[in-house]
Amino acid sequence: MPDPREKNLPKWAQSEMARLRRIAEQCEARIAEADARAERARLDTNPKGVNTALDPYGIRDDLVGLGDNVRIRFTLGDGWRDEITARVHPVGGYLEISGSRALVLHPQVSNVINVHIRDN
Repeated sequence: MPDPREKNLPKWAQSEMARLRRIAEQCEARIAEADARAERARLDTNPKGVNTALDPYGIRDDLVGLGDNVRIRFTLGDGWRDEITARVHPVGGYLEISGSRALVLHPQVSNVINVHIRDN
């Protein structure tokens, strides 16, 4: 949007301001397009070869690779006092789960556990 004071400038200056404004708009559009491409590339990461992937629908068809040994943080309550962090351990190949406070594990069935933060 041109500044209303621009109409008081000489015509050549008004033209130059308009030209620079168009260039700036083109640059902003290119930046937005590049950002969108980068975001799509990040979301389209092939989960093969990484040990941590997002499975948003639980059907394994739409896996999004997050990388190797990425920490995932879960907030169960009102803030940092109720956080659980999980990752694949880089050396042992097991799931490492840590909490902001003591954790309580409740077996649900033979292949499912519930993890809670212990109330003091």
